[in-house]
Parts: sequence; structure tokens; C-alpha cells
Amino acid sequence: MPRVQRSPPPPSTVELKSPALPSTTAELKSARHEKKSPLSNLHSAVSDPKLSTFSTQHERIKDIFVNANRRAKRRLGDNPFYDDGESEDVQLLSAITRLFSEFESKQNQKFDSLKSTMDDIAEQNSRIQTSVEFISGKYDELLDRLAAAERENSTLNRKISSLESKIDYLERCSRSATLEINNLPATDSENKESLLGILCKIGDVVKEEIRPSDVSKIYRLKAKTDSHIFGTVVAEFKSSTIKENIIKASRNFNKQSGNNKLSTASIQLPGPPKPIYIADSLTSYGKHLFYLGRRLQKDGKCHSCWSSHGKIYIKKSAGSTPSCINCESDLQKFGPATL
Repeated sequence: MPRVQRSPPPPSTVELKSPALPSTTAELKSARHEKKSPLSNLHSAVSDPKLSTFSTQHERIKDIFVNANRRAKRRLGDNPFYDDGESEDVQLLSAITRLFSEFESKQNQKFDSLKSTMDDIAEQNSRIQTSVEFISGKYDELLDRLAAAERENSTLNRKISSLESKIDYLERCSRSATLEINNLPATDSENKESLLGILCKIGDVVKEEIRPSDVSKIYRLKAKTDSHIFGTVVAEFKSSTIKENIIKASRNFNKQSGNNKLSTASIQLPGPPKPIYIADSLTSYGKHLFYLGRRLQKDGKCHSCWSSHGKIYIKKSAGSTPSCINCESDLQKFGPATL
């Protein structure tokens, strides 16, 4: 029996529109957040012979949404810090809490160590402060004692200076009638009588009479062993006036004689002529002042320097008033002396 061929049905005039599918994961999340199904955008469709095709598309849409939703969620089992029975927020909070606990424990250990060190430093600083206060007290005490010692030293220096002045004055008084003859040659048979005879000859030369009865003592000081200069002859008179007259006469003789000043040749002593110097018998301090004054005169800082009655006098210029020198500070106004 022959098959009957049927013609296909005419195409449907109703257009089936496919729903707008979410294209990205963000759109899927947005749709889930708005609690709307992606199928809500599907338009109602009329019955069509191709309903099986539409059903297949609907299933495909659901699979896409479920798979996307599953990919958007992280599996909790993959994180070692999370337990399967807890939610993601609770597990995260628990992990953070454990981390902070461990950090706090470490920091507490460091703080305890730091606090112990700071306590040790504070104790050490306290001991240092105590030591500094003790040393400061001792230093203040030492300063007070030093100031007291300086005041005492100043007082003692003034007393010493006063005593030296008094001793020098008494020594000057004891030497008021004494003169010294320097550079007078000595002889092997020298004695008091020979020295007295030389002194009388000097008086005759300078035209000042000297009687043996006017002399109370005459002797020669021991010369220095390392010096070729003769020892000084010291003559003590019974009156300071006689001494002053002899010194004055010898100075006038030297001024009037020019180059023929008083010497060994003047009193007819054997040997080559040697100058003879007659001067006051000065104290040790007076000799020091006289030496400094003569140095000033040699340096041209003063006109003249001499001694009279055991005191030292200096003239700044030829017409100036003589200044009496009692101590070294009196020489400062003439300038320093070269030693």
C-alpha cells in the first residue's frame, strides 16, 4: 500500500522571544541580591509546536545560574583555618582572634622585658643621682674650704710681708753705720790692722779723715769658691754719720777725678790697678732691689739708681724727683727689668 506523504505544517506566526540571559558573574550576583530569578525576565509565550526546545533552554538557564552561584562561593573546606561546621564570618573572626592573641602574648613578653630593663635603668639612675648629690656636696664643701684657705693664705701673706718689712727695717738699722769695700785685693798676711790701715789710706785719698778709734769692726767676708772676685771688706763705724761722710766723699772723688777713679793704684797697693767700690751695707732684700734698679738703669728705663742710708732710690730722668724703692711693685712703674 503506497505511503501517503503529508505536507509539513505551516510555520507559526507567533515569534518566541528568548529571555535575556545574565552574561557576567556580577549580573548573577546582582540578580541574587535583588532576589529576582533570572527567569523573571522571560516573556510569556504562546503555545508553539517547538515547546520542547523552550523547555531545554529553560533548563540550560537554571544550570547556568546554579553553576555561577556555586563558583561565586568559596569552599570553606579549602581554608585550614576554618572548620566545616562554622560560618565564614565566625571562622574569620576566630582566626583573627587567635592571631591577635598570639601577637598580644609576644608583645606582653617584650613589654615585660622592656619594663624590667627600664626598672633596672631607673634604679641605676637613682644610684647615680645619689652619688652625684654626694659628690656635689663634697665639691661644695671643698670649694668652701678652698675659699677659706685662700682667705687665710692672703692674710698670712700680708702678715709675712709685714714681718719681712719689719725684719728688713731692723736689719737696716743694725747696718746703719756699716759700709762695704768691694774688689779690694787680699794678701796672705792680711789681718785687722792691715785692713784698718788700708781703710785709713782710702780716707786720705778721698779727703775724709778716718781715725782708727772711729772703727768698731772691720773684717773680710769669705769669697765664693767658684769666683775670682775678692771677698767684700765690711767696716762698722761707731757713728752712721762717719759712714755717710766717707761714702759721700768717695762719690765726689770719682766724679772729680774723671778716668782716675778710686783704685788700688790710688792707695799704692802692689799689682795691676783695680777699681775699688765703696757702698752701703745693704740687706739681702735691699741688694735684690738695688740689682733690679741697676738693670733698669742699664736698659735705659731710668736715669740713675743709688743707695742711701740702706734704702734704694731711682730717678726717672735727670730733673725728676727721686723715688724710694721699698718693694718690687715700686719698680713696675719704670717697666720690667731684664734679668
